[in-house]
Amino acid sequence: MKTVWILLLQYSPRYSKECERDLQEFACRHFNGHKTFFLTIDNGLKCNLDAKLTAEKYLISGDQSNWEFSGYDCGINYIKSNFLWTPDDVVLISNDTFNRSYGKSYLTLYNKKSPSALTGYFVSGYGDSYPEKVRLNGDYFQKWFRSSFLITNFMTLSKIGPFQIPFETKQIFSDQYPRFFLENDFLSDNYKSYLKSWLFDFQANNDFPHQWHSKQTLTKDNFIFLQNKARSILAEHFFSVRVQKNHSIKQEYINDI
Repeated sequence: MKTVWILLLQYSPRYSKECERDLQEFACRHFNGHKTFFLTIDNGLKCNLDAKLTAEKYLISGDQSNWEFSGYDCGINYIKSNFLWTPDDVVLISNDTFNRSYGKSYLTLYNKKSPSALTGYFVSGYGDSYPEKVRLNGDYFQKWFRSSFLITNFMTLSKIGPFQIPFETKQIFSDQYPRFFLENDFLSDNYKSYLKSWLFDFQANNDFPHQWHSKQTLTKDNFIFLQNKARSILAEHFFSVRVQKNHSIKQEYINDI
């Protein structure tokens, strides 16, 4: 029997009860009969914590160096180092934005097609896209998986590698305010434009009008913070780039079904 490993990344316990409830209900609905294990990774904790709450529920401190993606890596490594798991065990990866930003209805998209039928190498989740292809370190992409809720398994994660990006900040970002990115071809110009429009550039971008819920004017005070946020977006996108390059991995965008 497979185990369903549920990982919840949070920055505070404010939404933990609602998130745990929704994720447990989701696992019961779609993976009924399978054993479940719930791991909360708290990136807001300032101390090292490894707490066993029940036989199937743990709470650990995370790693905020690359926002939720370094926290996800903490959780995956924790499970692999401390528990018995099999390559085809289901891994449900989420952060608390799926609940506080989208509400419980975000998960009901899976009522159209249950993830329980997915086998082999796969990633399933919600897809976002740009109006046209962009380039990240030589790789082109247009669509990616939203990292707030993903379903996969351990053998797929082993193929893809860690969530954190292997690129150094100095390869991408300027250290001279207000120049945000370096003037090189690591990122395509349209990619840079989309990222800036999303994070802080309030000049109209008719091609990509969407914006971050915490969008703010770029200043000296938030310069490094917004670069770190941009770096986390690159991690989200690079995860999908690696999925797309590996043709043995099935991709399921639940909002396309």
